[in-house]
Amino acid sequence: MFNKEKKLNYEHVLLLIFLFYVAVFLITYAVNKPRVLILHSYATDYAWVRDVSVGVKRALDKKSYSMRWHYMDTKRHPYKEYMERAGATARNIIREWEPHVVIAIDDDAQKFAAQYFNNDPFIKVVYAGVGSEPKDYGYDQARNVTGILERMPLDAIKDFVIKVQENLGYKNMPKVIHVTDVSSAGEGNRNSLLGYDFKPVELIESIQAFTFDDWKEAVKGAEGRADFLMFTNYHTIRYSREDQRIVPPKEIIDWTEQNTSLLTFNAWGFFVMDGGMMSIGVSPYEQGEVAGKMAIDLIDNKKNPRDIPVQKTQQFIVYLRSARLKEKGIKLPQIYEAFARATNNYYE
Repeated sequence: MFNKEKKLNYEHVLLLIFLFYVAVFLITYAVNKPRVLILHSYATDYAWVRDVSVGVKRALDKKSYSMRWHYMDTKRHPYKEYMERAGATARNIIREWEPHVVIAIDDDAQKFAAQYFNNDPFIKVVYAGVGSEPKDYGYDQARNVTGILERMPLDAIKDFVIKVQENLGYKNMPKVIHVTDVSSAGEGNRNSLLGYDFKPVELIESIQAFTFDDWKEAVKGAEGRADFLMFTNYHTIRYSREDQRIVPPKEIIDWTEQNTSLLTFNAWGFFVMDGGMMSIGVSPYEQGEVAGKMAIDLIDNKKNPRDIPVQKTQQFIVYLRSARLKEKGIKLPQIYEAFARATNNYYE
C-alpha cells in the first residue's frame, strides 16, 4: 500500500514537472513569436479598410506571427483633438506591445503614430495606402522604414476619359473638374493629380470642399464648364461649419448623382459602392498584400528596410454601376464591363 501511494506521488510529481516545462515552453514561444501590429487609420465600416485587410491576410495568414489589429477611426472623426488622442493611443500600444513590425495603413496612421518611431532600433515600420510623399513623414531619412505608396492610376483614368468622350461622339478636348474633401488623404491625392500631365485631357480646376454646401457649390458650378466630375475623397465632409457632424458618404453621392448632368467617376471602389457611376480604382488588395510580404521579408528573411525598395501602385480595378450609366446614356467599351464583372465589381 505504501509503495503504491509512493509510486502515485512520484508520478504526480513527474506530471507536474512535465506540465511546468510545457507551460514555460508555451510562454517562451508566445513571448518570442514575431509580433506584427496592423495599424489602420480608419475603421472596419469603410470598404477600403476591409479590402486592404484582405490583402494583408493573404500574405500573413499562414505565418505563426502574433498579430494585433488596431483602428484609429479618424475618417469618421476628423477632428483635431480626436485624431491627436487616437494617435497617442496608437503610440502607447506600440510602446507597450513592442511589435517587431508595424504595418501602418493610410496617411493618418503615419502622421499621428508611425513617424514617431523613425529610426527606432527595435521597431520596423511598413507603410501602405500613403498618398503623401515619404519625406512628409521623415521616412526618406529613416533607416527602419519601407512601404508601398498609394497612387491613383492616372494613365488609366486619362485613357478612360478620352475613350468615353470619343464614344459619345464629342470632338472637343475632354474637360475635368476635380472635387475632394479637406483631409490628409484628400490633400495627398490632390497634389498627385495637380502634378500629373493630363494632356490632351484638360483639368479645369481642383476644388476642396469642407462642408456639404461647399460640395454642392462645386458640383453645381461644374455644369457647363466641364464634361466630367472626378471625385477622390469625400468622407470628412461636414454638414456646415457650425454643425461639424460628418455627412454620410452615401448621402453625398446620392445628392451628387441626382444634381449633375456630368459624367462622374472616382479613383476608389468605395465611390461605386456608395452609389456612384464608375471608378478606375486603386487596388486595396495590392496595398495590403505588398505590405504583408514586406513584413515577412523583415521578419523571416532578416532584411534591412533600406534594402526593400519602396513600391508604388501597379494594379487597378474597374468598378461600374450600370443603373447610373443607363441614366446618363453612357455605353462604355466592352472591356470595362468585362473587367468589372470579372472582379465582381459590377453593380446593377
